[in-house]
Formats: sequence, C-alpha cells, structure tokens
Amino acid sequence: MSARKLGKAKWDGKCVICLSQATDAAHIYPAGSFPELADEVDNIVALCREHHTEFDSLNWRRKITWLQDMTCKPIDVRQQLLKLHFLKIQKHGGERG
Repeated sequence: MSARKLGKAKWDGKCVICLSQATDAAHIYPAGSFPELADEVDNIVALCREHHTEFDSLNWRRKITWLQDMTCKPIDVRQQLLKLHFLKIQKHGGERG
C-alpha cells in the first residue's frame, strides 16, 4: 500500500481539519524539496478537497503552523508533526530552507 493510502487510512479517511470525507492525502514536507520524506506515512495528512487547496497555497513552514492551529485533532496531529520533525533531522541532519 502506498504512503498516501496509508496516510489517509491513519486518519480514518477523514479530513484532519473538518472531519469530512478526506479526498486527498497531502505531503507536509513537499516531496520535491524533501524526497527522502516522500514515502513516510508521518509526512502525509488526510484532507478534504477544500482544505487541500488551502494547504497547498502555503509554504512548508506555514503548513506546519496551519495544521497545529486548524486541526480538530490537535494532540494526534502534534504527535505526528513531532515524529516527522525528528525523522527529518535524522534523515538529513537539520533544517533545510
């Protein structure tokens, strides 16, 4: 099963912002800029079409803040973001612009 399908399944197929049916699975850290995180389930978040469009309009740093501020599952999302942050550091030793 692909990381996107697993990522959507992790959130029970619900948008993490509004809990409606998730139509999309979006990368938190963009696959083009962070290819080493492209297949990581913790780098995927389930979103409805409306929230995916809004999410894609943000740069990756703002996406993290937006998820923390907007989610209706704050503890679960923050735990995922924390795991992802440490995974990112482990894979390439720190921040990337």
